[in-house]
Amino acid sequence: MNDEIYGTDFDSKGRVASNGDLLLVTGLDNAKQSIKNYLLTRKGNYDFIGPEHGSDISKVMGEPRNKNTLQLAELILSNDLDQHPMVEDYEISPYFTDKGISAEITCYLVDGSSFTDDLEVISYDG
Repeated sequence: MNDEIYGTDFDSKGRVASNGDLLLVTGLDNAKQSIKNYLLTRKGNYDFIGPEHGSDISKVMGEPRNKNTLQLAELILSNDLDQHPMVEDYEISPYFTDKGISAEITCYLVDGSSFTDDLEVISYDG
């Protein structure tokens, strides 16, 4: 059922099948890909989609590695997920890594399905 709701798209990692065709993602995998890409897209990068498409998570870049920064990251990601049409509810647990900030995100989707994934949201390596 979620194949109909969440559709099909090209694999955003650019992976190809053994025959050279681009891989496709469907259903829940496509919803997961859409949400991750949304959170990793800087707001305003794709004006043709809409000026509010994407995330403001880059605003935490350069902030000190402390509890306040993690709270800011959680607030920004929460605001972003509130805007995503596939997401009904979510849980976010941001944490520091050697490379930057990641977050364990659980998304509860509009069809009742859910997924949990770790997402590197800020990399200090560029």
